[in-house]
Amino acid sequence: MNESLLRYLEERYVLRESPSEEPYVSSHWSRCLELLKIETGAGGRVLSVSTKDAGLDTFTRKGFAASVFDACSMLCHWLSLPGKIGILKLSARALTVCRAMKRPFTFDVFRQLYCLSEILRNLSPEIKSRRLSALMIGDGYGILSAVLKSAMPQSTLVLVDLGKVLFLQAYLCQRAHPEMTHRLFNEAGRLETADFVYCPAEKLESLTDFRFNLAVNIVSMHEMSFPVISGYFDFLRRTMKRSNLFYCCNREFKELAGGEKTDFKDYPWSSDDRIIFDGACPWHRYYFARHLSENGPRPGGVRIPFVNYYHSRKSGKIRHRLAVLALDRKDG
Repeated sequence: MNESLLRYLEERYVLRESPSEEPYVSSHWSRCLELLKIETGAGGRVLSVSTKDAGLDTFTRKGFAASVFDACSMLCHWLSLPGKIGILKLSARALTVCRAMKRPFTFDVFRQLYCLSEILRNLSPEIKSRRLSALMIGDGYGILSAVLKSAMPQSTLVLVDLGKVLFLQAYLCQRAHPEMTHRLFNEAGRLETADFVYCPAEKLESLTDFRFNLAVNIVSMHEMSFPVISGYFDFLRRTMKRSNLFYCCNREFKELAGGEKTDFKDYPWSSDDRIIFDGACPWHRYYFARHLSENGPRPGGVRIPFVNYYHSRKSGKIRHRLAVLALDRKDG
């Protein structure tokens, strides 16, 4: 474990609030960070995590009924969607990662594997021929980053998030890949040769010398304020390589707790961006659970139990887009 990395994040974000990151904290995350409870021990070791209503997937194993519904959600999507062999291979990698992280393999994990499968399938030969440099924006517990590293060992993954969540990513990714190099954004040495680099959201501009050929954001950009979203797009257009991919999977629209509204079509896309695919995300449409969400199938006006849609009146369907971003600089 890189204990100095964990101590830095623990002291600045877990044990106290950091005023410097306030501009990056939307009303949604202001509430969620209050609900995210992390108990730490010596060397930044995580003793317990409580994520109840904190906007994160469960960190502990679900009860029997919830696990059954989760398994049904995974099975139905696997049977109905293409790429079955590829998802099984990624699932084997994810199971190994989850065991190392001591967290359950949930439908949340399973959905991210489909996103990863699409990304890997569309990587150009030029990107594959070199060391992959990826910016992972808002990766929750870091499961996607950890599985991507297993699939593409010759890669540098730069994880950017709010400090308290980034601490969890740094801890869990080190559990998943203890033999690899894990560095803080400001540590000495060439960060391009590290396996994992961790950067708090408000320190993003310290990475302007990096050149990324992949950027990923999955269901977290719609929880940011629009100025923060614009800041990420501006950063990507200044730091992505000419041969690049940006995978963006977020709600068509969402109204946050404080009344802020985000809209996927209003993200600062450019007419010069080359869109590879764009549309409703097929593995973010429905799930099975004992509770009933606001929306679900109603044939003949009768609500079918256990089947829930992700969208509601305040949050639209989840859409994903893979694009080659146009750059705001002339060098490649």
